[in-house]
Amino acid sequence: MVREIATNWESPQCGKQLILPVSGFTITSTLPPASSLPPPFPEDVDRELELLLQSPGGSGGTAAAFNEANLHASFKGIMDHLWTIWELALLGEPLIVVAPSSYLCSEAVASLLSLISPLPYFGEIRPYFTIHDSYFHTVRDQVSKGCVPSGVFGITNLVVLKSLQPWPHVVSIGDDMSYQSSVDLQYFDSNNNMFGESVNIQKPGSRNSTGRGGILKSWIGRRRDATSLISTYQEKLWSSYQPCTKKSNSLINRVKNAKNASVANLMIRQHFGELTRRFLEPFAEFFKPSRSASTSGGSSCTSVRRFSENDFFETL
Repeated sequence: MVREIATNWESPQCGKQLILPVSGFTITSTLPPASSLPPPFPEDVDRELELLLQSPGGSGGTAAAFNEANLHASFKGIMDHLWTIWELALLGEPLIVVAPSSYLCSEAVASLLSLISPLPYFGEIRPYFTIHDSYFHTVRDQVSKGCVPSGVFGITNLVVLKSLQPWPHVVSIGDDMSYQSSVDLQYFDSNNNMFGESVNIQKPGSRNSTGRGGILKSWIGRRRDATSLISTYQEKLWSSYQPCTKKSNSLINRVKNAKNASVANLMIRQHFGELTRRFLEPFAEFFKPSRSASTSGGSSCTSVRRFSENDFFETL
């Protein structure tokens, strides 16, 4: 029924009001005039985008989850760590993404998952994870027992980070200026009662102020794990994992010198798309379909080759 109604809607035009009837209701909308749209890319930039899209690993060939996510916007401040983050995503390692807003952390989680495109991510995915989430207490209990769940969790509240220690891999993105000047540190006792105090968040390099909470702030500031974000916010990766993949200084320099963010984003996506393709190459032989012998009914069935560790390592 709705489909039949929608087929009778008039075509949208820039600067013209649309009146869309839907099941007895009317939706009114006005598209902005064409003059208010951003100017097109210069011809040389447009050509560079076209070449990147057509090249192997570009996003023009295959559609995968979160390919529209902006890798450059999310991770431009921690480009040196992208190769480590790529490996952590491939391995399904538990990772917390800290950002100043729900939009930024959700976008960063989507960007992180798109790094391993076209591989799907099978761990827990929580783009915006809060202390009020029904799953929070389950995760906290698992962490306290040393069983950190596999998944990617995007957070904005540093209370969540403090409550889920020790967490093996934490990445923080975004400008520290976006954070409020103080945060209420809350802890849980055995009866799930919260208690704590307010602690100031300061810029990197600033001195700890004195007064209420000064000793606690000083102690937190000396820590080398992600809880130091509580006193000094910065873009960083906290992880003891040693990656096997070397970072590409060439890519980092090309991204820095890119003509605009769109070109930089496609450069990053192309590079990691190629890395993922190379990672999958040794497995390709085991996914080629083959026809088996005819069954009793006279039809043949399609199967894939049985995985063999010896055969696999011989191809490496």
